[in-house]
Amino acid sequence: MSEQDLLLIEQYYRNELGEAERLAFEQRMAEDSNFREEALLHQRAMTAIRLYGKELMKKKLQDRPLVTPKPKPRIWPWMVTTGAVLAVVFGIFWWSEADEKPPLPPQPVPPPFVDTLHQPPPPLPTVHPPVAELKPDAKKLFADAFKPFKPSQDETVKSADTSKAQGSGMSRLASLNKLKQLAQEEKYSESLATIEQLPKELQSNAAIMFFKANSLLALGRTDEAAPLFEGIASNQQTAYASYAQWYAALCALKKGDLPRAKKWLRAVASGSDASETQRMEAKSLLEKLN
Repeated sequence: MSEQDLLLIEQYYRNELGEAERLAFEQRMAEDSNFREEALLHQRAMTAIRLYGKELMKKKLQDRPLVTPKPKPRIWPWMVTTGAVLAVVFGIFWWSEADEKPPLPPQPVPPPFVDTLHQPPPPLPTVHPPVAELKPDAKKLFADAFKPFKPSQDETVKSADTSKAQGSGMSRLASLNKLKQLAQEEKYSESLATIEQLPKELQSNAAIMFFKANSLLALGRTDEAAPLFEGIASNQQTAYASYAQWYAALCALKKGDLPRAKKWLRAVASGSDASETQRMEAKSLLEKLN
C-alpha cells in the first residue's frame, strides 16, 4: 500500500476527511476489494493497539500500591511516566472517537437480469375520445338514408306541374312521363341528357327540375343538386315539394351542414303535404342528428 493510501485511511478513521472525500473513500472501499481489505486490516491493527493501551493502563493502576513510601523527588522519571500515561489516554480517546464511525457500506448488489429483448412490448393505452366531442357521422347517415326517387307507376302530378301549357301541355306531360320512366330504370345520365334537349321553358318547370336534381344527386353531383332541391322545396304548388325538402336535407347532411339538414327535416316532419312515412323517416333522422 502506498503512503498516500495509508495516510488517507488514517484520516478517514480520525474523521478528518470532508464530506466529498469521505463519500469518495467509501465508494472506493465498495469497489476496490484490495483497498477495502487494507483499510480493515488497518482498523483491526489500530483497535488492537487501543486495546493493548487499555490493558496497559489497567495493569498500571492495579499494580500501584495504596500507600507508597515517599520517594526522593526525581523529576525525570516522573516526566516519562506522565508522558506515557498521557499518550495512552490520548490513544484511548482517539480510538474511542474512531469507534463512532458508521459501519462500512454494504457492497452494491447488481439488479437481477431481465431479458428485455424477448419480452413483448407493453400494450398501448386505449384512448377514448371525450363524450362531448362525439358527433354524428353525417356521411354514414346520408348513405343509410339516401335512395334515389322512384315514382310509382300510377303517379299523377298536380295541375301546377302542367300549367301554362297553352297548346304544349301534352309535350310537357310526355316529357314528365319519359323522366319518370328513366327514374324507374335508374338511367340518370340519360335523364339529364333528355332534360338538356327540352325547351328552356320546360326545363324551368318544378317537376322537371325535381327529376334533374334527383339524377344529379344519384350521380354524386351534390353541389349541383342541392340548390335545385331547395328551390323546389319552397314551391308548395308542386307535388314534389315534400320530396324536395327531404332530399335538400340529405344534400346538406352529405355536405356536413347539420343545421341546414335539421331545418329541412323539421319541415318534412311538420309538413301537411308529406306522407306519414315521410314524416316518420324525417323524425327518425332528426333524433339521430340530435
